Formats: sequence, structure tokens, C-alpha cells
Amino acid sequence: MASLPPDEKGNIFYDKAKFHAGFCADVSQQMADFMYASSGYIPVEAFETPVTEAAWKTRPTFGISSNEDRSINPVITLNGYKRSNSIITQIGGVMSFS
Repeated sequence: MASLPPDEKGNIFYDKAKFHAGFCADVSQQMADFMYASSGYIPVEAFETPVTEAAWKTRPTFGISSNEDRSINPVITLNGYKRSNSIITQIGGVMSFS
């Protein structure tokens, strides 16, 4: 896992030492440092709270999957998108920032 244990407020952060290689290996170190510094946290509740009404059942959904994602296995994202009848866009791992 590339995340750290929850902090005292119950928030999870990506491990800075693993961020570049695990989340954005296809960008420069400078861009990765910026991305890490500007990213936020995820409340642990997001993983523990049961969903009572799934929006994808009644609303159109869209998904983007990177074929070379090192943080989330592309097979997992594609399976989820297919199960929810999402409109899927697949991209390579390389992204450019202007």
C-alpha cells in the first residue's frame, strides 16, 4: 500500500516516499512534488461508510482508466466502470501538463 496509517483525525495520506513512483511515475520529479504538495487526504470514513443509494444506478457515469496506472490496477477500474455501465475512456500512462 502506498498510503500511511490514518492520522489522529482519521485521515489517510499517500506516502510521500512512494508518491512519484506509485502515483505519477510518468511525470518529472518537480511535477510530482507539486502534485503531492497540492493533494489532500481521504477520510477513513470513505472506506468504512456503507453506501445506501448508489448514484450510478440512476445517473449517467463516466470513467477514465490509465492502461499503465501504478496506483490503481486498471483491471479493477475497468471492471467497476463496466459494472456501472459507465462511458469509458482509456488512456496511456503518459500525461502532459501545459
